[in-house]
Amino acid sequence: MRKLLDTYHRCEDYVEISLAGDYRYNPLHNDQDAYALAFGIASLLNNLFGRGKEPFWQQAYTNLVKFIILLHKVLYDYVTLFDVYECAINPSLLQRKIEEGDAPFRA
Repeated sequence: MRKLLDTYHRCEDYVEISLAGDYRYNPLHNDQDAYALAFGIASLLNNLFGRGKEPFWQQAYTNLVKFIILLHKVLYDYVTLFDVYECAINPSLLQRKIEEGDAPFRA
């Protein structure tokens, strides 16, 4: 791609998005609701690993991801895929974040 852009003197138009670069992309930072974001992640998992025989588990992990996304959006107004992953595999972290969200409502 860089060679093609160089041919047409458009190298300055190229922006590399990577974990190691200066620019990154967060697919969860948009105006979609939490369920739509969670459904997108679930669809990606189905495409990568196939659909299970029991639909309960697909709905269960979609709901888990949805609630983790909602929790982070309420607490911090921002969520990343790492936040979702970290809370999904660490129940004590998830509990601490739930307590953090509950704290303002305790009198």
